[in-house]
Amino acid sequence: MQILRAVSALTIFLAAALNSGKLLAIIRLNEVMTVDEQKKIGIYNLSPAQKEQLESWINDKFILKAAREKPLPTLEENLRNGSELKLSDGSSFAIAPSDQAKASAWISPIAIKMSPSTDPMFPVLLTNTLTGASVKAKKIHPATKTQPGT
Repeated sequence: MQILRAVSALTIFLAAALNSGKLLAIIRLNEVMTVDEQKKIGIYNLSPAQKEQLESWINDKFILKAAREKPLPTLEENLRNGSELKLSDGSSFAIAPSDQAKASAWISPIAIKMSPSTDPMFPVLLTNTLTGASVKAKKIHPATKTQPGT
């Protein structure tokens, strides 16, 4: 039994170590670029040591786009059977009557993506990132809280 635990712990450690670059948003040129892309911009012919130096410089000077994106607000409260949604950033939205039945099924916490709607009465489109379903809305209260990670 002790051996199984040791093997499991070692496996987890190795997996974490091998994927730590992805977790820390570290760029490895051979992982993010195809051979054709490397040839096109001229880094294909660099020695492994030169590529390592370039990767180090990039990682020191730049933030990976995915690592700097703001987290989406989440649904905090679904009020009055889907007619109002309150988000984790403190904002709240009135939902278009035609979309209230759809919004009433949304259960918190769900990340909510906001984009423009084509309806001038409900100019915001709130999208449930879990299901992909969207509802038209209008802002009742602006965001009052800073999202974690911003």
